Amino acid sequence: MEMLGMTERLFQRFVAFLEREHLVDEGNTVVLAVSGGPDSMAMFDLFLRIAEEYRLRLIGAHLNHRMREEASEDARFVETYLRRHRIEVFTKEMDVKSYAKEKGLSLEEAGRKARYAFFEEVRQLTGANVISLAHNLDDLIETILYRLVKGTGPRGMVAMKPKDGVFIRPLLYFTASELRNYVTIKGIPYRIDSTNFDIKIPRNLIRHIIVTKLKDINPNLHKSFARFHRLMRELTDYLDHEVDEFIKINAKSGFLGFWEEVSVAELCALHEFVLKEVLRRLAVEFSSTGYAPGFERIEAVVEALKKSDSWIVETEGGVVFERSGDRMYISSKRYYQNWSDFVIDRPGVFSFGSFELLVRELQTDEVGSADVIAGRRDKDTFLVEIPAEACRFRVMKAMEIKEIEYKGYRKEVRDLLREAGVPKFFRSIWPCIVNETGEVVWIPGVFFKHRKREGGIVNYVMELRGGKLET
Repeated sequence: MEMLGMTERLFQRFVAFLEREHLVDEGNTVVLAVSGGPDSMAMFDLFLRIAEEYRLRLIGAHLNHRMREEASEDARFVETYLRRHRIEVFTKEMDVKSYAKEKGLSLEEAGRKARYAFFEEVRQLTGANVISLAHNLDDLIETILYRLVKGTGPRGMVAMKPKDGVFIRPLLYFTASELRNYVTIKGIPYRIDSTNFDIKIPRNLIRHIIVTKLKDINPNLHKSFARFHRLMRELTDYLDHEVDEFIKINAKSGFLGFWEEVSVAELCALHEFVLKEVLRRLAVEFSSTGYAPGFERIEAVVEALKKSDSWIVETEGGVVFERSGDRMYISSKRYYQNWSDFVIDRPGVFSFGSFELLVRELQTDEVGSADVIAGRRDKDTFLVEIPAEACRFRVMKAMEIKEIEYKGYRKEVRDLLREAGVPKFFRSIWPCIVNETGEVVWIPGVFFKHRKREGGIVNYVMELRGGKLET
């Protein structure tokens, strides 16, 4: 009787956690990531128990990594069990070892990426709302300890969230022993992954040796880590709010989104801890890896900000931080693609470096909006009026032209670019448009040449865009 009470209490905690964390809504379709182990089998049973009341459509998903002899048996077990309960299930085989070698990843990271990609594939195929993962409190503790040993900060201490985009973790604060007891008492079959006992694998070493020793110090270790994790979630939620507000108020998107710029004074007014989080957030947007730079590179930027001179700091993922005057710019080396001059003698789309230039005639039904287009001509669109037979321009680098007439004076182009807020990093590849006589008619985002209306003109629209990036 007591054992049955235990399973019922666990079920009630499961339902309460789903509702408190808003993990699913009535009528949702849920992809269940089922490996066949005790945790995922417990998760499957718990969802099965609430499916009718919450009007949930359940979908099973299992990826065979082909890394163990019994892997195919695990897949058959999951498929058979779920179909016996009339649950649609998707399975897939993948050679994770080959994938890891091809991508230069560890087996653990390759397996994780392969699983998540497969689960997302199933979600899109079925129109599911969320993907439920069976990570438990023991998994969370292992991840926190592993990251702490390898080096991390408060955000890394969060490690896993109950809800992260389309992924949910409804068992995150349940221990592995609780879930194993649940399936045992209820007579739910499960599979055991033999590699879970290999202590040569760091996570297994942490689980079977280190955590066991730590429990000698504190028998309530799981409760302590659950409490610590909740505090770290609250801290990072607060930081995210502060960073969001700062960026919304102070960060300005540059031309075509090629960079972000922020006042150095506003950055330096921040507490250093918040400043580092702002720098990380801005960097992620431009990182080729999707990850923020490491601790040392962020520290280098913070130290550079204390200096008054100009500087450039490059970080992992091709992110570039640059200070020029009282502004700091953040961009990506992927945007810095060299290119050669070329001639435009017809309408069309012309790609060069990280830019794309569209040249076309103004359509009859657009004539009424010509003023609007012309009003944007100092940004990404330029309206030029010329005879049809004279549609011939050269696209060249603005810095190749020493100076131009600007507001009645001769002015150096490098000064115009600087005053317009074009980062030094980009100035050497910034484009300009010149006509047949060599007269500069447009420097995007910087300058355009006023022209008087004449008879026999044809309106051409030039629009500069961000082109495809090199990876």
